[in-house]
Amino acid sequence: MTEINRLGNNIILRQYTPSDVEGILCVFKTSIEKLCARDYSPSQISAWTKCADKEAWNAQFLSRHTTVAVADGVVVGFCVFYQRFSYAFPGIVRGDV
Repeated sequence: MTEINRLGNNIILRQYTPSDVEGILCVFKTSIEKLCARDYSPSQISAWTKCADKEAWNAQFLSRHTTVAVADGVVVGFCVFYQRFSYAFPGIVRGDV
């Protein structure tokens, strides 16, 4: 798993492609595990992150308006507009993305 911290001005936003699913799953799990640890128990976090199924998410992202934030070729955040949720690596929250 790649850990991303503060980045410069090299973040691009683009439409989701199937090759992004692994990066999105990494961002999703890392974001929950690091940002929610104070507010949720380990078992709640585990249950939350287990819902990330690669095939199901890929199909869902392809059928929705999904935007991906990429820095230096690495997915650092994403937003699914239909479902109104977004995730980013903890090091760039409230800063670059």
